[in-house]
Amino acid sequence: MKRDHELPPDLRLDFFVYKDDGLWVAHCIQLDIVAAEPDRKDAIQECAETCSEHLAFALTTGRLGSVFKMAPPEVVEQFIHGRRMGTMTIPLMFGDDEVRESEGRRVDIQEVAAEGGAEC
Repeated sequence: MKRDHELPPDLRLDFFVYKDDGLWVAHCIQLDIVAAEPDRKDAIQECAETCSEHLAFALTTGRLGSVFKMAPPEVVEQFIHGRRMGTMTIPLMFGDDEVRESEGRRVDIQEVAAEGGAEC
């Protein structure tokens, strides 16, 4: 049985990436976290870092279950019909500069772009 201070070994976060009003938007489906930047890679990185910080804080406070909040249904629907773009892995962040893996694991991110979206 998983406790609130343990990450599931197969945790994967899904990002829906699209362009809106001249900015690239990365939206984490499972955590409903959004980042928008002029550059696509910067939006993904910012969203990944924010997700990492949320998960790390939840792990250290024993409240992991409280951070999982699905994105709105219309975003999930667009994500489902999107185009798979790739996968990246991020470590969890603890503290300002220290990077370490939680229980020897990293968080996998599956990136999906809107139909007709730009190439990676």
